[in-house]
Amino acid sequence: MNEDKSTRYHRHRRWAESFALAVQAAPLIACVGLGLSPWGVDRAREMVRFLTLPETALSVAAIFALMLAVLADVLALPASWYRRFFLEHRYRGSRNTMVGWLVETVAAMLMHTAVVAVVTTVVYLAIDLWPTRWWLASGGLFAVATVALAHVGPVVVLPAVSRVRPLTKTSLRNRLHALARRVGVPLLGLYEWTPGVGQPYPNAALAGLGRTRRVLLTDGLLADFSDDEIEVVVAHEIAHYLHRDLWTTLVSDGLIATAVCGSAHVVVDHLRLMLGVASIGDPAALPALALVAGLTLGALSPGRNLILRWQERRADRDAVRMTGNAQALISGVRRLAAQSLAEERPPRVARWLLSTHPPFTDRVVAAALLARGERR
Repeated sequence: MNEDKSTRYHRHRRWAESFALAVQAAPLIACVGLGLSPWGVDRAREMVRFLTLPETALSVAAIFALMLAVLADVLALPASWYRRFFLEHRYRGSRNTMVGWLVETVAAMLMHTAVVAVVTTVVYLAIDLWPTRWWLASGGLFAVATVALAHVGPVVVLPAVSRVRPLTKTSLRNRLHALARRVGVPLLGLYEWTPGVGQPYPNAALAGLGRTRRVLLTDGLLADFSDDEIEVVVAHEIAHYLHRDLWTTLVSDGLIATAVCGSAHVVVDHLRLMLGVASIGDPAALPALALVAGLTLGALSPGRNLILRWQERRADRDAVRMTGNAQALISGVRRLAAQSLAEERPPRVARWLLSTHPPFTDRVVAAALLARGERR
């Protein structure tokens, strides 16, 4: 097979991610397909008694969910090492060490279990309070939580896990502020972001809502890109702000969360006799709920990604119009693709199912057409 380096890297990465997803789903499939949920619930009850917690459906379900989450993460460790350590060193020259990978992996596992505990608690509390409408309440609560996290994330969460500081390069800061004033955008916070040794590639992001809104520019972007290229990157992020893309994403995510919970309710409620559970509130129903929710999320994700790709194309067009510098976008996209080993022609299936951004070749062609006064 005549493949270039980026194609080999992404092909191996997709296989590793697919394997990790399969082994993480295996405990849920075993519980549902082999009828192991009652055994798992019994182990969870033993753990609840050991921890001297009140033995309720909520506490048993939370402990059962934690057990499944830890088991899934442990089973996925080989794929995680291959994807996040071996491939990154082999193909992209990562500076991360084995100790660094272990620390990041343990932190990710702790975060995963914390999220699982919170989500399970919310869902089973909602089931207890609103047995037939819990899915609607859960979707609404997740939407509110997402908005709250988007608001406080840049000022609370991000500084706790990475280094964030105001942009110090005066000439660049003045240039970017002038850009914001020229397009009528309220003064944006401009910050230098050091995401960590495990994520060394240039990036930029619009984060936060209201007073916490800011543009984050990684140290790699500031070090390796010209001021023209950085300006068009920031213009791209300003375009997201002008079109309220973050709010669009938050609303769509809330609707998706509600649809995911709703489908889990309908399917498990109809199959509860076959599954051997008394009701959706039975902790033994947890694996089936999680499995249906995961399948629904997987089915809805391509539609979400399609909207995100459209937003990215629009932001590119607006960035060129704001700066009048299509060549800076072209050179910046090419430089980013080279440094991050972006795939030039991803398979059509991977593009439609997984990609949140258009292929960099499509972005370059679109910018070149804009440079000639055309619109793609």
